[in-house]
Amino acid sequence: MEHLKYIAKPRNMSVCRTKSI
Repeated sequence: MEHLKYIAKPRNMSVCRTKSI
């Protein structure tokens, strides 16, 4: 589900990755 965020906001990728952990 977070995958969409990676594509929509690549700059927030690092932030989303933190949530995944």
